[in-house]
Amino acid sequence: MRFWKISLLFLSAALTLPGRVPADPAADKLLESVGVKGGVVVHLGCGDGKRTAALHAGDRYLVHGLDTGREAVRKARAHIDSLGLYGSVSAECYDGSNLPYGDNVVNLLLIDDASSVHAEEIERVLVPNGVALVKAGSRLLEASGLKKGEASDGWTTYAKPWPAEIDHWTHFLYDASGNAVSKDQRVYRPRHLQWYAGPKRCRHHDALSSLSAMTSTAGRLFYIFDEGSTSIMHRPPHWKLIARDAFNGKLLWKRDVP
Repeated sequence: MRFWKISLLFLSAALTLPGRVPADPAADKLLESVGVKGGVVVHLGCGDGKRTAALHAGDRYLVHGLDTGREAVRKARAHIDSLGLYGSVSAECYDGSNLPYGDNVVNLLLIDDASSVHAEEIERVLVPNGVALVKAGSRLLEASGLKKGEASDGWTTYAKPWPAEIDHWTHFLYDASGNAVSKDQRVYRPRHLQWYAGPKRCRHHDALSSLSAMTSTAGRLFYIFDEGSTSIMHRPPHWKLIARDAFNGKLLWKRDVP
């Protein structure tokens, strides 16, 4: 149930042409302070949605507000919709204890009101190197897995460490040695689908493979992909260099390859 909710978020973002809300120095400062350059941002205790909408600092961000109050969510949705952002920014009710996401999905969790959410639940949904910003006065039980940072401007930072067993694949053949054997200890046979991104089909097999190269480092996935026509094999290619968040699949940027 948790996985389909985040899938619907990505689908709704793909169907919307988002705008950009007027600059909000406070929200921009929060994003800058934690170094989150894109991905999934969750606002816990979203209230009227004004701060939630302000956290959408561009197309690299997918923002989701959560609140236990139905009236608050109704106001948040109305505000987000009035800005033409609904889809890239959304809001919904939750039970106050369980976050409606799979493991390792959220890049930044901004907590105005933690309600009854335990720190272990917050740690579960954060991606490695993901950050939780907790407003002063919000109750958050300490969790051994989260590293507490310094408090500033009324916010306390908690970061999820990078697991020692997850390695980086920085070159075509693992690393500069050209030996395609990683030190990763998390690799295993597939157990579940973490995220999905189109297109659904590659180009005809008489052409070059649509996916020609892929590397991954620091929670980012970089790959070269031919987005040319899949129905007519001799149509010209459209090669792209694409960057996504490796844990939730959020599109960060896309560049043409001449």
